[in-house]
Amino acid sequence: MTTPITVGGFSDNPEATVEEILGAPKVLNQDIYDYIKEYDVVEQLFTDAGPNTGSVAFTENVAQFAEDGLADVSEFAEIPTTRVVTGEKKVVFAQKTGRALEISYEQRDENRLYDVQNAITQVKNSVVRDNSRSLLRSLQESSVRDQAATAAWAATGADVVRDVATAIDSFGEQLTVEDNEAALIFEPDTLILPFGMLGAFASSENVWKHYANGPLAPNDAAVTGKVYPTFMGLNVVIPKWWPIKDALVCQAKDLAFYSDARPLTVNGPIDVPTNEFFRTQVTQKRIVGVHNPSAGVWIKGVKA
Repeated sequence: MTTPITVGGFSDNPEATVEEILGAPKVLNQDIYDYIKEYDVVEQLFTDAGPNTGSVAFTENVAQFAEDGLADVSEFAEIPTTRVVTGEKKVVFAQKTGRALEISYEQRDENRLYDVQNAITQVKNSVVRDNSRSLLRSLQESSVRDQAATAAWAATGADVVRDVATAIDSFGEQLTVEDNEAALIFEPDTLILPFGMLGAFASSENVWKHYANGPLAPNDAAVTGKVYPTFMGLNVVIPKWWPIKDALVCQAKDLAFYSDARPLTVNGPIDVPTNEFFRTQVTQKRIVGVHNPSAGVWIKGVKA
């Protein structure tokens, strides 16, 4: 059968049959592709550095100011020069990743829709989770600063406002280093919270007090049940998978980048008669790099 079902995705359409799924590859592939893109925290938050051919060379913590500022110059005098200030040069290599989904002839012939839909969902979730893990691994391997939370945010004695404010203020402390003007100045714009922290964050008493007398009070989380879109000037993001107990305050576009040697691709289903199954595969080849670790700070231990 080649007639596609166009209402809803195949992964959640109770009216679909396995034969229809296999007969509409564009619908199946688009369903998988769109889900992965929707929850791609790397692409949503960080800088797209464009395509690569297998590796990316970058300089970490490039200074934002010249080595010397303006100087007083007399008439006819030579104008003094300055030199580029470089950071640590690094090279990151792309790694192709992929996973293939198999739908057996028996699943088609016996219309095992429940199994097939579960398999599609599991593949989508696995790709999203692994993309988040890749980002997290890059951040943890970099030299992003950290500070301790006052307490786990769901615990007695926690002070969410103070923890976030301290993290924000730490960016200002970078303005002077050993009595010298810093070469790097960042302004945080994003707060990334661990998955499962919505309740602890939104119901925190001092978060409530922070908004209680302000213009956002009628729409706060204690009333609507939704997290604040912004908090203390930061965009609040809770990735679908963020398997860590720490929050991250950062200037997102300046903290990290991604570069695709091969963008996300979904192909199939391919009939493999020798093994009597249909194969749909998801592949990508991506680099994630942290080029300005000074543009972020961890708040450690916000989740017990």
